[in-house]
Amino acid sequence: MTPLPKLDCAPELLDKIQDDQPLFSASEGEQAAFARFVLHARGIAPDALLPVAKPNLTVQQLLEASMRRYRGQVLHVEGRLEMLREVPAGPELEKAGVRVLYEGRIVEPSVHPVPTTVIFVELPKGLKPGEAVSSAVALDGYFFKRHKYDDAEKVSRMAAVVIGRTVSLREPLPDTPTTPMPEVPQSSPAPEGPNPKMDCPREWLEHIEDDQKVMSQPENADEYQAYNYFVLHARKFSPDLMAKHTNRQLTFRRLFDDGRAEYRGSIVRVKGRLKQLRWIGTNEDLKRDGVKDLYEAWIFDEAYFSNPTCVIISEPPPGIKASDENINGVWVECDAYFFKRYRYRAESSTRLAPLAIGRTLTVTKAPTSGDREIIASAYSRWFIPILAGLGLIVVGAFFLMHRYFKRGDRWVRNRIEQTQTANPFGDNGALTMDSPATNRLPDEPSLN
Repeated sequence: MTPLPKLDCAPELLDKIQDDQPLFSASEGEQAAFARFVLHARGIAPDALLPVAKPNLTVQQLLEASMRRYRGQVLHVEGRLEMLREVPAGPELEKAGVRVLYEGRIVEPSVHPVPTTVIFVELPKGLKPGEAVSSAVALDGYFFKRHKYDDAEKVSRMAAVVIGRTVSLREPLPDTPTTPMPEVPQSSPAPEGPNPKMDCPREWLEHIEDDQKVMSQPENADEYQAYNYFVLHARKFSPDLMAKHTNRQLTFRRLFDDGRAEYRGSIVRVKGRLKQLRWIGTNEDLKRDGVKDLYEAWIFDEAYFSNPTCVIISEPPPGIKASDENINGVWVECDAYFFKRYRYRAESSTRLAPLAIGRTLTVTKAPTSGDREIIASAYSRWFIPILAGLGLIVVGAFFLMHRYFKRGDRWVRNRIEQTQTANPFGDNGALTMDSPATNRLPDEPSLN
C-alpha cells in the first residue's frame, strides 16, 4: 500500500522538537521525531507531494514566531543549491537501513534572502557532496523546525528545515551562465563587495517594542531573536564598509519622532562625545555564538545637547575601557543598525533615546573651531531668536496687564472721589429729582 503524503508523526513527538537549536539535537525525543520525518519522506514518491504542498506557505512564515503551527506541513522549495554535504543518519535511521543523509541549502534571493536547509535521502545524478555547487533544484518535503547554523563566515543564522526524499534538478536559473564568461578587461570596474543591508525577518522587526527596555525571550521572543540577529549581523562587516552604506539623512530627530519604525534596520551614523562605555553582558544564545561581551556606548551629539543615542557594540574600541564612570574628552563615531527607541533610567527620571546596534566605535578628533562655529551658528540662528521672541511676548503681556490694572485703579479712585465730594441736595441747595414729593394744600389730593 502506498503511504499517504500526510505526515503521521505523533503529536507528542512533534512537541519534543526544539526550535532555534542546531539541526541534530541531543534530545532523544527530537531524534525520534527526526527519524520519523525522514522515514515517512523516504516512502513518498516526490511527485506525490507537489499536489498537496501548501501554495501560500512561504519561507518567511517558517521563520516567524508562529512557525510551529506549520510543523509537518508539505512545502515546495525551489532555488539555487549553494551547499551540499553528507551527514550521518544516526542510530535510529541506521536500524531502518538509512546510513547516510544529505544536507543542502537552497536560496532564491528574489523570494527571500535567507536560505532554506533541506535534508533528503536519495542523491540525484549530477550532484556530488563536498564540491562547490550552484545548481537549480527543487524539493517537496515536510517542514521540521527552525534551526541555528553557522554560515561561511562563522556567523550564526536561522533557517527553516524541510525534509524530503530527494531534490530534482531544474533548468539553470536565469542568471546562471551556460557558457564560459569572457575575461573581464582590466579597465572594467571591480565588483562591489558584500552588502551589509539588514535582512532580519520582517515578523521579528514588526514585533520590536519601542519605549521599553530590550526584551528577553520570555517577554518578547521575536524582539529577542531580532536583537541577537542584529548583533551577529553587525559583526560581519567592517566599519569602513558600513560607512559606505549609511543613510546620512537619518538624524537623531528622525529616529526619535513618530515614523521611526520605517527606519528599523537601516544603517545610521552616530557621532559625538562618548560619555560612557558600559559593559552589559550578553545572553545565553549569543554566548553560544561566540559573543561573550556586549557594551552600551552613550554618545552625545553636540547639535542635540543633552539628548544621547545609545549604541550597543560587541567590540570595544582600542584604548577605551568599559566602566560605569563618565568619560571626558573622547569623540567617536559609529555606523550601526537602528533598532528601537529605548527607555532607560537617567539620574533622576526615566528617559527615551534611539538605540542602534553596531560592531565597534571609531575614535575621532574633537570638533574643530569651524565645526563648533557651525553648531553655534545653528544655535544662534534658531534658539536665540526663538528665546528673544518669547521674551518680547512676556514683556508685552506684562505691559498690557499693567496698563489694564492701572486704568482700573484710576476709575475706582475717581468714583470714590466723586462720591465723597458730591452735594446730597443737588445744585443750589435744591432737592434733586430723587427727593420725596412735597405735600400740597389740604384740599388737594396728595401725590404720595
